[in-house]
Amino acid sequence: MLTAAEILGPDGRLAKRLTDYEVRPQQLEMASSVATALSDRQHLMVEAGTGVGKSFAYLVPAILATTSQEGDLGDLSSGDPVAKQPIRRVVISTHTISLQEQLLHKDLPLLNSVIPREFTALLVKGRNNYVSLRRLDSALKRADSLFDAGTELEQLQQIRDWAKESNDGSLSDLRFRPKPSVWDEVVSDSRHHYTSCTVCIGCASCDITGIHCLRECHCDVISN
Repeated sequence: MLTAAEILGPDGRLAKRLTDYEVRPQQLEMASSVATALSDRQHLMVEAGTGVGKSFAYLVPAILATTSQEGDLGDLSSGDPVAKQPIRRVVISTHTISLQEQLLHKDLPLLNSVIPREFTALLVKGRNNYVSLRRLDSALKRADSLFDAGTELEQLQQIRDWAKESNDGSLSDLRFRPKPSVWDEVVSDSRHHYTSCTVCIGCASCDITGIHCLRECHCDVISN
């Protein structure tokens, strides 16, 4: 059974990949605790200072748990191994955009290259991060009554042009920060949305989109 220590330990896969890799005892302890909590289906609260390597300490055991094969974890409710484990998913909720970007663009791709199992990860954002094509169309039709000629009208037209080219309709993909009065007129609501996910890690030729991608991925990184 592949363990977090085999990935994060002094002779682990990360140490063999990175020449300046530093083993962190607190990180290994945290990873072991996370792995136990996942296996035993228990809650775990961890407080750790800067430099411990918290991201890897919860990402590695989470990935190993969601990708476990025959005999790795077995049926957690009975303790007996099963022939094939169904896809397990883990949700990681971040508080800051910087951590979100670190996980999606640095940590997860690195772990994907050293962990000998296939896994996927994607970013899911709050609905207010997406443009609604229907609301955008409505705002364009009412533009003269909504805005005076000037910056707001110009931004609405820029959003129109951007929406035609954007892959996901996410605010972070927009080249400028629109005024709240403009974005409020086009932002997705409970009835209208552009898509459900943006960045997908691990699918080299993924043609899965939206909620179907959510169902197939192992790790969902949530950001509001």
